[in-house]
Amino acid sequence: MTDIKLFVSLIPIGSENAIKRNDLTDACVLNGLIKDTCKDKDRKMRIMLHKARIENSILSKRGGGYYIPSDAEYFLIPPKCFS
Repeated sequence: MTDIKLFVSLIPIGSENAIKRNDLTDACVLNGLIKDTCKDKDRKMRIMLHKARIENSILSKRGGGYYIPSDAEYFLIPPKCFS
C-alpha cells in the first residue's frame, strides 16, 4: 500500500465521523507516515493531505475535521467545489 493510500484509509467516511486535524496527525505518526522526530508534524500531514486530495474527495468541516463524503453527501456538494 502506498503512503497516500494509507493516509486516505485513515480518513473516515461521512461528515459525522470527521477526524480532527491533531488526531489525523497523531494517526499518521502511529502508522509510520510521519516520523516521531519530525519537527513540524502538522505541516507534513497537510502536505500529505494536499497530495491525497489530487485523486480523492477529502472535505473538511469548519472546526470539525476531515472526512470523505458518503454517497449521500457526495451529491450535496456544490459543483463549484470540483472546479
